[in-house]
Amino acid sequence: MMRFIHWGFITAITLAMAACAGVPEFKTQGVDLSIQPANSLGKQGQQVIWGGSIIDIRNLTDKTRIEVLAYPLDSDFRPIKDKPTQGRFIVEKSGYLEPKDYRPGKFITAVGVLAKPQTGKIGEAIYHYPVVQASRVELWKPRSESNFQFGIGIGIHN
Repeated sequence: MMRFIHWGFITAITLAMAACAGVPEFKTQGVDLSIQPANSLGKQGQQVIWGGSIIDIRNLTDKTRIEVLAYPLDSDFRPIKDKPTQGRFIVEKSGYLEPKDYRPGKFITAVGVLAKPQTGKIGEAIYHYPVVQASRVELWKPRSESNFQFGIGIGIHN
């Protein structure tokens, strides 16, 4: 009987660790979580964590430029697609990101420093895009592919 309890405990611990392994970790030290795309003008140099749905991606000579429709983030810093949008922003990441992977409709979270805003157009309207010079860009898999959850009890998820 004791052997069964021992192996049951080891199995439960292993499953619990596997359930946690699928969520990327973001460091928030030095990040101002109160800054959002709508209130970011004049905040250049501040570090932010923003996320949303990719609208467009363009590879330039030495960096990739991604236009993102911003969404609020959950406790894991994953965009919450069922919440109202929060405007648009640009992510600039040095190097090349594959447009086939980072295609419109996919969700990302970017960590980086606010740079000088850029002016562009959405249709005929002029739009002032906040720009994040990203040190990290996390491409999210659909929830059904991204994590394994095991537990007994009640769970509430966004």
